[in-house]
Amino acid sequence: MNSALVGVTNIGKSYEGRDIRSVKVSTGAGRPAFVINCGLHSREWVTPATCMYVANQLTSWYGIDDAVTDVLNKVDIYFIPVSNPDGYEYTWTTDRMWRKTRSPAANNGCLADCNGVDPNRNWDNHWDAPGGSSTNCCSDTFRGPKPFSEVEVNSQKEFVMGIPNVRAYIDVHAYSQYWMYPYGWSETPAKDAATLAQVGQDSIDAIRAVHGKRYETGSIADVIYVATGSSADYFYDAGITCSFAAELRDQGRYGFTLPEAQIVPTGEEAFAGLMVMAQAVADGTC
Repeated sequence: MNSALVGVTNIGKSYEGRDIRSVKVSTGAGRPAFVINCGLHSREWVTPATCMYVANQLTSWYGIDDAVTDVLNKVDIYFIPVSNPDGYEYTWTTDRMWRKTRSPAANNGCLADCNGVDPNRNWDNHWDAPGGSSTNCCSDTFRGPKPFSEVEVNSQKEFVMGIPNVRAYIDVHAYSQYWMYPYGWSETPAKDAATLAQVGQDSIDAIRAVHGKRYETGSIADVIYVATGSSADYFYDAGITCSFAAELRDQGRYGFTLPEAQIVPTGEEAFAGLMVMAQAVADGTC
């Protein structure tokens, strides 16, 4: 790993006071940027591992591998490896299947002892549209009392929107093997649907070439389900053309409890897909 390429920044604090960190991999200044977020849903353990695997690959292969070197000479890549640190800690200590943040129920207008908000239903993009989130405090898809009620979500928004010239963003989740793009709130096609479909197809082709795993691409609403108040929709409408949401391995056999032996292979194929997106930033497609 070439540590000279790496910068670490605290982008905010979680509700419980944990640092939310970003890792920047860069070889210069003034480059277009690509932001890769992981760990927004806390039980999806393979995603923080994937973020760190990809960062390590980039920094290890710069100056050795032509494709990596070309990308990093043209693009700044930012990682947020664990964007919901309170929930992530909770999955290690208390409830392995916890998905949400850990904000108290009382803060969210909830009478029941149902803490937390789904941080991928809390973005200010069709947040209150029907059918894509829940108003039930105890639901895993509880949208929260208002958009950006969660400090973790607001911190990420402020950080990403403060980066000059962001051309691509991806929110990495698990599981189901999807590589999706807006919109989630509706089946209405995005204005850049043709570009997004091509980048998505190129990404899943690259993924399949690594270990033969088949991913599906398409809009979030078409591929998986309607999801309102999502990060990908928010950043797309904020002007980041290549905004995506990924679902990594597997397709349900292990689900959130993916075996340790599959962590590196998942990282290897995700790296291939993310390199396609990075190259699309480098060549101006995004």
